[in-house]
Amino acid sequence: MALMIISRKDKKSKQKKQDKFSCFKALMALRLLWITKGFNRILAEAGVTKREQGLSPKELALATMVQPLVGSKSEKETAKRTAHKIRSADALQKQINRFHNDAQNSFENLLPMTAQYLVSTKPSNIMVLDDTPIEKSGKKMKWAGKYYNSAEGYFYLGYELVVLALVWGRSFLPINFIPRRSKIKQRKSKKTRKSQSKLSLALKLISDALARGIKVGYIVFDSWYFALWFVKRLEKLGLHWVTVAKRNRVFIYQGRKVKAECFARMTRCAGCYPMKFIAELPKYGLVAVVVNYRGKKYEVLVTNDLTLSAKAVVRTYKKRWKIEVLFREAKQHYGLEKFHNQNWYAIIAHFALSLLALFLVRFFSIFLKDQNLEIIKQMFKKSFVKIKKELTIPLGKWQIIFSEFINCFNISKELQICLLSV
Repeated sequence: MALMIISRKDKKSKQKKQDKFSCFKALMALRLLWITKGFNRILAEAGVTKREQGLSPKELALATMVQPLVGSKSEKETAKRTAHKIRSADALQKQINRFHNDAQNSFENLLPMTAQYLVSTKPSNIMVLDDTPIEKSGKKMKWAGKYYNSAEGYFYLGYELVVLALVWGRSFLPINFIPRRSKIKQRKSKKTRKSQSKLSLALKLISDALARGIKVGYIVFDSWYFALWFVKRLEKLGLHWVTVAKRNRVFIYQGRKVKAECFARMTRCAGCYPMKFIAELPKYGLVAVVVNYRGKKYEVLVTNDLTLSAKAVVRTYKKRWKIEVLFREAKQHYGLEKFHNQNWYAIIAHFALSLLALFLVRFFSIFLKDQNLEIIKQMFKKSFVKIKKELTIPLGKWQIIFSEFINCFNISKELQICLLSV
């Protein structure tokens, strides 16, 4: 028992240390990128402004993004920890609340505009589309509804968040999102407002990304998005798609109707996999069907790019798993689910700022590798001094060693030596 208690304590202390370093890592990333990339202009162009005295929109947005990283469970606690320019924490809390609840602030444009500004210059090859459940207990939350969690197999109250992400070099960045609204009965009326379709929301996200100049060749999604009208629209947009088919999906192969599971039997009999077939998808046209075995389980992958090899199709679809890792990180470290707002505009602001913090921290690690060492050294000097002044956050005996902070990033030893000499 004693050994178990010690190990638990060690795990807790290690987790706290990692959380504190991730907080400082995010602060450094946000400050550096605001200095170098002009985020004040992005906030203004996205329509996120402030209409009263007090802190600037940049500082209010930063305070919100830091909230989950410093371990705060509420805006009041965040205000107490980050109120360095306002004497009263209550005043900062009220400013944050008003900033989120303002209907004129277009927080939904903040993440896609940031992606357009930072990512559109470098062409990518793959976008990934998926949704994640946001479970809540508050019945008075705006547009909260009852949804089915297909992964766990139960119904829950809350939201479904449809997210579009981009494979950008070695990193994986969220570039846009839309929360799905539920079906709600109107008071004193028999009319009901229809719930929004995930497919229509997904198509809106993809069209918006292409309109913003983000260049991709393939889009990857799971079987829940494999609808005929949806893939037809993707082809009209000039995109190749890769997805997985359910076992009962019907194809026409060699003049007869064949279910997807029949391709798996043929592959097993042939004894070589992944194996590629050219078949016809009814009411669509020719597609490539690739069967890949993983142990005893198999996947039937489908794509409209007939030129791709079987291994390339499997490699492309494997990129989809990165979005599951992104959802887990956003919920555990960036507080994607941790909100209690009833106002719809405040909920949108929370989603936008949580995903933006994740975007910036991931982008920062790439940004470090692509820049000249001397430029990074000068930036670190300016930003580190500023953050040191701003981090009057009472987090106990938090002693940040700069060398340990640098080790948080997977960067070369040459760059580490350069930064440690600052």
